[in-house]
Amino acid sequence: MSQGSSTHITSLEFGQLFERYKPQFVIVARSYVRDIMIAEDLVTDCFISFWENREKIEAVQSIPSYILISVKRRCLNWLRDQSVHLRVHEDIHSSALRLISSRIVTLEATDPNNLFLEEISAIIKRELANMPEQTRRIFLASRFGEKTYNEIGEKFGLSFNQVSFEIRKATQILRLALKDYLPALILVYLSRVFL
Repeated sequence: MSQGSSTHITSLEFGQLFERYKPQFVIVARSYVRDIMIAEDLVTDCFISFWENREKIEAVQSIPSYILISVKRRCLNWLRDQSVHLRVHEDIHSSALRLISSRIVTLEATDPNNLFLEEISAIIKRELANMPEQTRRIFLASRFGEKTYNEIGEKFGLSFNQVSFEIRKATQILRLALKDYLPALILVYLSRVFL
């Protein structure tokens, strides 16, 4: 097969060129990309690209040299793509590592008891604000004003049973709102008692 100054080549000549140079070009490509399968794919792609575009390619001195240059360019592009992918993965892993490190620091610095108490306190405030006025005032007088049922009844003009009913109603509202926090409340209590 002549390797003259023309890119016009028959399919038989191309097949011979492929058989003769592909193994050598794969060795060259593998030296760059360090993976035999990728090297074979890149070389095959270069041969296919040459064959498909042979009519558009200007006359070349040596078709094998032309394809080898194409192989080197494809290897370079593949390595650049890998470099970009690796940088993206490093950025993702670096961001993930920073996020995990931040969570570790936060968890180490946070007293879980205080965390639960803050959430519980916010729920209690919200529920108290949503209670009927009379129920809230009676409950607050009982729990935080340390008044007896009789003292509350005298203050608001209610019977002992009415005061008891309003306190039970407020307690039930709070118990429902805090049902998910009961295990946490028990742990907080036990940690303060036994630690």
